[in-house]
Amino acid sequence: LEKIDHDYVRSGEEADLEMRFIPLATAVEAAISGKIRNQIAVTALLAAYVARS
Repeated sequence: LEKIDHDYVRSGEEADLEMRFIPLATAVEAAISGKIRNQIAVTALLAAYVARS
């Protein structure tokens, strides 16, 4: 993934989100430990981890 230029203006809860790129293993650990609680994100992270294993 890479950051792209766009004209979308984030609003509401999205306005305060910070975008960071971290290793998949680190993100999976965060999901398992409960640091990432968005269920869609957790599902996607675990699916990506299994697909790469």
